[in-house]
Amino acid sequence: MGQPGEWLSDVHFWVSDAPSAGSAGGQGGDPPGAGQGFSLSRDEALSMLVRARGVCDELRALQRKAEQLTQMQAPADEPASKGYNSAGNGAFGYGSGHIHKEIEYLSELISRLERALGITAQGDEDAAADMKRTTAGLGGLVG
Repeated sequence: MGQPGEWLSDVHFWVSDAPSAGSAGGQGGDPPGAGQGFSLSRDEALSMLVRARGVCDELRALQRKAEQLTQMQAPADEPASKGYNSAGNGAFGYGSGHIHKEIEYLSELISRLERALGITAQGDEDAAADMKRTTAGLGGLVG
């Protein structure tokens, strides 16, 4: 599957009833010219986005717990306890790494859906406007 950002590299999402203005490369509006892809209605895409965000949030909470498990200490300062604890921490570390990869994959899916829906660009514009309003009274440090 490769790196998380690559798993959807040849797959396009397009929203069939989204406005085509601002779409590029099959990321919204019209279907891509070639390759694989998914055509979704706006409601389907939003539903999928909400679900993916929810699962990603659950995975982030789970990863925090898994990270805590890797910090366990041996109950006694003797070779058998230390060896068993080391093996357990290694397994928990592997599990934590796997959860991290799942989060990366879902984050890429979320990003692709947001682009197909035209959400990301609007969010960036909103953030820039908020920054300008927030920093307006700081003597021109930003913007």
